[in-house]
Amino acid sequence: MKPLFLVSAVRAFGAVLLLSALLLSPSAFAQDQTRVVKFGVVDVEEIERESLMNKDITAQINQLRMKLSEEVKQEEASLRKANEDLQRQKVLMAPDAFEQEVRKFRERELSFQKNIQDRNDHFNRVRIYVRNAFNTELNKALVDITKEQQFTLILRRSQVLTVADFLDITKFLLERINKNAPKFQIPNDIVQAEKSQATKAKAPAAAKSSEPKKK
Repeated sequence: MKPLFLVSAVRAFGAVLLLSALLLSPSAFAQDQTRVVKFGVVDVEEIERESLMNKDITAQINQLRMKLSEEVKQEEASLRKANEDLQRQKVLMAPDAFEQEVRKFRERELSFQKNIQDRNDHFNRVRIYVRNAFNTELNKALVDITKEQQFTLILRRSQVLTVADFLDITKFLLERINKNAPKFQIPNDIVQAEKSQATKAKAPAAAKSSEPKKK
């Protein structure tokens, strides 16, 4: 009886031989004797770090985050002062009048909490929007380069254990994205921008579905 590791090794080697036979057999190239298989590898994380578009987006997102944080701090300080003033006036006011002022203060607190939630929702929607915008530019550059250079397959660097340097097209792709989109402006009306983005995303699929089917 053969050891299990030897059986597994033999099976694996047999599978490699079978795959090689299929790839190298005349029938595999019967339809196109001159076909060239061309691979490329892209470090998407490096492109996200170094692209001019993403750097511009990051700067604007940070400004938006700081603005939101400052507004919240100011409103919190205003609420604390209002509460302190209310507590000092408690001994000078009639119970009914004090209770009325307390209700007004609670309403202001609730409004503040809702305002924070709305702003956080808006901030998250902005982040999603800019992420989709960047991915759109990345995909466009990938498609253009694939067609121009006739790549058969392009892989993410994170999905490959090791790769020869000549297969890495990250710099080439980064230059293309920087040329196509060196800057990006976050829109003021994010709701309208989202609708426009969604419409553009559906357009290619709709165009493809309307193409006549080949018989």
